[in-house]
Amino acid sequence: MSKATFTIEGDSTKYVIPLDLSEVTLSKYIQYCNLESKHLPKDIQELRQLYTDLQDISPTDKLDRDPVEKRIAELNTVIDSFEYKEVLLDWYAKVVEFWTGLPYDRIMGLDNGIGMQVAQLQALYYKLEALLIPPKEAEYSQIIEHKGETWYLPSQYMREVTTIEYLEASQFQKLADDLAGNQWGVMGKIMAILVRKKDEKYHPRLVREREQFFLGWTMDKVYTVAFFFAATHREISNSFPNLHSRPDPKQI
Repeated sequence: MSKATFTIEGDSTKYVIPLDLSEVTLSKYIQYCNLESKHLPKDIQELRQLYTDLQDISPTDKLDRDPVEKRIAELNTVIDSFEYKEVLLDWYAKVVEFWTGLPYDRIMGLDNGIGMQVAQLQALYYKLEALLIPPKEAEYSQIIEHKGETWYLPSQYMREVTTIEYLEASQFQKLADDLAGNQWGVMGKIMAILVRKKDEKYHPRLVREREQFFLGWTMDKVYTVAFFFAATHREISNSFPNLHSRPDPKQI
C-alpha cells in the first residue's frame, strides 16, 4: 500500500500521514493515548464523554437526556467561539506532529516561518481523527494472518474451556477494566494470552515473552483481538461453568 504524503508551503519535505489502521502499530497507538491523556483539551474530553453517555440514554427519557444535551450545547458554544481557536489549533498541531513528524514549531510558525495554513491543518487533523474511529466489529474468525504467519484465537467465547484457560480468564476482569478506561497498554498482554500458534497451549512464559512482540502488530489486527476479548468478557459468566454448581450430566 502506497503511503499518503503532503507538503506545506515553504518546506519541500514530504511528510507521511497514516490513513489506514494497517499503518498504525499498537505501540504507536498507546503513545497517542498517552498524548491525549496529557494534552486533550478538557472541554473536548468532557464533550466526548457526554456524547458517549447520551448513547446509553433512551431517546424518550427526557429527564436524563435534557441535562446532558444542555451541557453539550454549552460546550459546543465554548468550543465554537473565536477565543477557543487558539486552544484548538494548539491541539491540532500536537496531533499532526505526533502522527506525521512535522514539527510543532513549523506548524505554528514558531520557527520564523509563516506556519501552516489553518485549512490544511484542520483537514489533516480531521483525517487523523477519522483514522482513529474504531472499525465496525467483524464476524468472529479464529485465524489471524500477520506478516505471512498464521495465528489463532481460542474457540468463540472460549466455549471449549479447559482448567488452564479457566484460570487464565481470571485475569480478564482487571484487563477489561483497564481497556475500558482507554488504557491500551494492557492490550499487549491480552494478545499474548489469547493469540497463539496452532495447537499451542497457554503458558505464562509465552505471555511474558510475547507481550512486547504484540506491540508491533497493527491496529487492524489488534481490533480483531479486542473485539473477541470484549465479546468473551461479556459472555464469560455464562460460558464458564460455576464451580459450585452441579455439572450437566451430558458433559461428563
